[in-house]
Amino acid sequence: MKGERSMRMGKPIIKRCEVCAGLLEEQTIASCNTIGARNWTDGKPDAPMMPDIPWQVKCPHCRAMLWLDELQEVRIRKRWWGTKTYNIERYHRPVLSDYFKSLAQDNLGDEKIRYLRMRAWWAGNDKRRDSEQMSRLSTQEEANLQALEAFMDLSDVEDRIMAAEIKRELGQFNAALDLLLDVPNKAQSLVVARITTLAREQGPFVREVKREEVVANGS
Repeated sequence: MKGERSMRMGKPIIKRCEVCAGLLEEQTIASCNTIGARNWTDGKPDAPMMPDIPWQVKCPHCRAMLWLDELQEVRIRKRWWGTKTYNIERYHRPVLSDYFKSLAQDNLGDEKIRYLRMRAWWAGNDKRRDSEQMSRLSTQEEANLQALEAFMDLSDVEDRIMAAEIKRELGQFNAALDLLLDVPNKAQSLVVARITTLAREQGPFVREVKREEVVANGS
């Protein structure tokens, strides 16, 4: 049915920046699906019909970095009321440098640090997705991956796969292959097969996980 193939956005939530008191719009999703989704070896979600709702955003007014769930919700019946017009803008998405600045803050819990390091990884890799000319990881990116690896619980299958991908992108190909040896055969088999092939080929860059390429490589 047509309705099952479409995405519908929900009613936006208006929140107040805790720094400048400006109003920003948080989007919500009423319904979504994975049609047209692409999968990447670093695990970044890429589904046009299932937009990613970030945890940390940038204020569109003062550019402060904000945690969405910590902001005060503002109930506004209309964007204008009498002679008053509310200046409401959608939040901005952080870029790589924003994540590194956030990581320099004190008193961040492990959950936030892991989130920021994962997002920094994805943001750094964005310039390598669908690119013919790959650039090596910067010193900051390497340090970020090394720090992110410490958060991976190797008893958890998904974390073990991510740890292997981190090793591969750091150029530690044998270590990546060793981590994947203990992953159950049916656990995200396409991703595991793709990372395994790339590690054997000593390829350090993020790549899309395509079924036809995995099959063509005999994995």
